[in-house]
Amino acid sequence: MQEIQTFSIPISWPNSAVSLAWGPPPISSTGLMEWQRSLARLSLKTGANTLGYHLPLNQKGVPEVLDYKKIEGMPELNCSLAHSSGPGKSRSLAVGASLLSTNFMGPGVGIYVEWSQRNMRSDAYRRFRHEGDHSSWGQTDNLLWTWMAKEAGFKAASNTCGSEVTLIKQIRLLHPFKIEGTAEVYDSKNQLLGDLTYRLMQINCAEHALNMALAKLFRLAGR
Repeated sequence: MQEIQTFSIPISWPNSAVSLAWGPPPISSTGLMEWQRSLARLSLKTGANTLGYHLPLNQKGVPEVLDYKKIEGMPELNCSLAHSSGPGKSRSLAVGASLLSTNFMGPGVGIYVEWSQRNMRSDAYRRFRHEGDHSSWGQTDNLLWTWMAKEAGFKAASNTCGSEVTLIKQIRLLHPFKIEGTAEVYDSKNQLLGDLTYRLMQINCAEHALNMALAKLFRLAGR
C-alpha cells in the first residue's frame, strides 16, 4: 500500500516555510522523475497551510509551478523545489521538498536536498569553486555541504538575475564554514550581483539523514 507523508520544518525565516513529502512510487509508475517532482509540488500545499495560504490545485491535486519559481495564480509567493530518489539512488523511495516565501522576504529563494551518505570526491571542488571562497569550504568533510549551499544559492540567484547566473561557481562563500551565514553572487564577468543568506540543516526522513540547503537573495547590488 502506498503511503505519502508530508510535514513542515520549522525555520526562523519570517514568512517562509520549508516542507517535505516522501513515499514509494506507484507500482505502475514508469516516470520516476515525474513522481519525485509531484512530491515536491505536493509539499507546497503543506508549506502554504503553514503560512495561511490556500493554493489552487490542478487536476492531479498539486499546485501548478511556473518556471520552478512561481505558483500559478499566486503572484505574491516565490518558491523553489528539490527532489531525490531514495538513499543510495534507491528506486523504492522518493522525496520532494519545497521552500515557499512571500515576495516581501526577497525576490528569489532556493532549496537543495541530498542524502547525507553521499560522498564527494576531493577533486570535485574545482568544478564549483569560486576563487574567493574561504578555504574551509574546500575541505573534504565540507564538500557535500559546499556543493549544496552553492546549488541552493544558484537557484535563488538565477530566479532573480536570470541568464546572468549560469554556474554554481558564481556563488562565493567568503566566510569560514558554518551552517548559517551569507554569501555573494557574481555574474560571468565576476561583477557582484547581490547578497544571499543561506542555511544548512539535517533532518530525519524515512529513517535516513537528509541534508538540506536553503538560500534566499536578500539584496541586489546597487539597491
